[in-house]
Amino acid sequence: MYRSPSPRASAAPLTGTVKSLRVLGIAALLLIGSTETLPFITTLHSEAPATAPGLLLLLLSQLGCLPSLMRPRPTRVVAPALLALQLLGVQWVLRHCGGYDPSSLLIPGYWFFPIVIVAMMTMSRRDYLGFTLLGSLALLVQMGSAVGPLDWVAASDMVWILTPVAGGLLFGDALLSVGAARDRSLHQQAHAQQVQREQELEASARREAARLLHDHVLHALHALAHSTERTRLQTVELCREAYRRMGPQTSPAGTTSVEEIVRADPAVRQAGAVIVGQSAPLPQGVAQTIADAVHEALNNVTRHARATQCSIEVLPLPGGVQVDVTDDGIGFDPAHLPNGRMGVGRSITQRMTDVGGEAVTTSAPGEGTRVSLRWPRHEVDIAASTWRLAPEGRARRALTRTAWPALATGIAMTALAGPRVDRPVVAMTSAGIALGIGVMAALLLRRRPLGPAGLATLLLTATAAWVVQLWVVPEPPPLDYLLWMAWGSSALVHLVVLSSRPAVGTVVVALWTTIQALGLVWRYGDPIWVWTLSSTITGGAGECAVTLAVIVVARRAAAQEAESAARIAHLRSVTAQLRMSSQLSCFWSQRVTQEALPLLKSVADGELDPAQDRVRERAIALDGVLRDELLLGPDQAPLLAQLAQTRSNGWELTSTLSPEDSRAALVGASHLLAVLGPPTHPGQPVTVSATGDVSRAVIIDAATEQRRRWRERLAVLGGTIESEPDFVRLDLGGTA
Repeated sequence: MYRSPSPRASAAPLTGTVKSLRVLGIAALLLIGSTETLPFITTLHSEAPATAPGLLLLLLSQLGCLPSLMRPRPTRVVAPALLALQLLGVQWVLRHCGGYDPSSLLIPGYWFFPIVIVAMMTMSRRDYLGFTLLGSLALLVQMGSAVGPLDWVAASDMVWILTPVAGGLLFGDALLSVGAARDRSLHQQAHAQQVQREQELEASARREAARLLHDHVLHALHALAHSTERTRLQTVELCREAYRRMGPQTSPAGTTSVEEIVRADPAVRQAGAVIVGQSAPLPQGVAQTIADAVHEALNNVTRHARATQCSIEVLPLPGGVQVDVTDDGIGFDPAHLPNGRMGVGRSITQRMTDVGGEAVTTSAPGEGTRVSLRWPRHEVDIAASTWRLAPEGRARRALTRTAWPALATGIAMTALAGPRVDRPVVAMTSAGIALGIGVMAALLLRRRPLGPAGLATLLLTATAAWVVQLWVVPEPPPLDYLLWMAWGSSALVHLVVLSSRPAVGTVVVALWTTIQALGLVWRYGDPIWVWTLSSTITGGAGECAVTLAVIVVARRAAAQEAESAARIAHLRSVTAQLRMSSQLSCFWSQRVTQEALPLLKSVADGELDPAQDRVRERAIALDGVLRDELLLGPDQAPLLAQLAQTRSNGWELTSTLSPEDSRAALVGASHLLAVLGPPTHPGQPVTVSATGDVSRAVIIDAATEQRRRWRERLAVLGGTIESEPDFVRLDLGGTA
């Protein structure tokens, strides 16, 4: 019985490796015990009672593997102690068997393999390889001294030892190689994510600073600009809340639930929202971020939706939460948001993305709006691919090597059988065809997966080879070793299992078990022979079944390790992101820190009356300037200064400029604003926009003197003017 991974030389086995070893060991013990060990002990004890102490030692060497396999990391002395029990038991049986020859029933290679699994769980790769080679050599010497000259029987006994051990070493190295590649990939991904986090941390902090500015300062300034005697108290509360949120921040710690923070939000009362459901506690920073996104969604309901009903539904998820904010308002088309509507994209979607969540907005005109916030975002099923983080080519090359011992055994046993079979030429031809197809399939699998046609060819060839080998072996067979020729056909099935999905592999193993069992019954009929020759099924379909079980467990464990690593990296990223909240003030402009925040503090402290005209005018001016900053970003200082100057001159400015506009158009827009000069009266409307590399200004109620001055200035700059009775349109290329 073979198939096993091993731990790295410098570290304990990964969790997935331990699970694979444990499943492999238990499955091997059950398979070998039911088909080989118990029948052997029962038969030999009845024929030679003096072998009872040796049989007991053999049984203890097998049962002693169970507690070691169940422990996370057994001690290093367990495997050598179990091997000593096996060697003593085999030696006792060979010395006290009397006239009965037990060598034809001894299976030291299979008994040794569970012990090798224990060694793999306790030793480094170099140590377990050395232990396995020394143990195999001891068994070879022991069996060679018992069976005598090197003949067919002696060669068969050597195969009983060498084939399982060689296959086990190759399979162990294959899983070790795949696991090491997966481990390296996980570390490389973690390193790359760390570098990317460091690069994006400042940009993310800038976005958070902009979101706080939009959600709180601009919201308070908007309320302040439209404040009346009736809304005085509400405006003061908004200014106080905005200043509190924009003040010095501390790094959030601990856990809390989202609904606990949301219930304390004044925006819930303003929107008339009803909160339904509850969630498990989340990291404080994550819960606060989700609550901030809910806050902005409620602001949109209050300011834009015209809703009569609003609800907040909190749904617990495994390790996370989903919050749905729903209203029955006028709705909108998410694909055609006005340029000034930043709440959905920046304050909701981007905020959730930055902490590893997602936001989905569903709306249509006249049908209300639904904002779904989910943390963490939905992950793709990692277990859908084999060893997702291990190079696929490396995995295929490593795994296909495990079929070579069985392929070599099939042709070697057929050649050694010689005249003991009825039709030696037919037997060699069949074994040669099976070997050739198996070698070609193994070589092809090293480069690419086999398709359905290739897998079907392998299975049909294995069935044909099995039928031929049953046909050429005499009835009843003089030695059960003659059926070891079937290992060549079982190796083809082994390749099918390695190349297919687990569901297909399960069907193939069940089908191959049925084919082998029916073939034995059909050829020999006597159930006693079927029981005695059960080693054929053990070394064929049984090993394929164990291989399949180990691969399934390894895939799932690899998926769990990858998911665990991704979650750890995600939480580290969220923690680093949230710690930046104490440094956000460095990303705000002087207008925020020296003008907007002092204004909000004065209103919140009662030093200024929000209903005064001069306070409202100051709020209107700051609101426009800060919105320009949010829309255009910090890299457009000259244009921002010109926009602020235009507003301070008395123009009622509407800007649809954005960072997506070309640099030439933005430069042209700055020139156009400089051309405007003073308005004819305070509040004269002007709209600035950009199309391609051309900037445009549309002015309403333009006076004759303004039109003349603009025409002269644009003639110098290379622009054009279109004068209509109600408006004037100025166009200027970006190269001016």
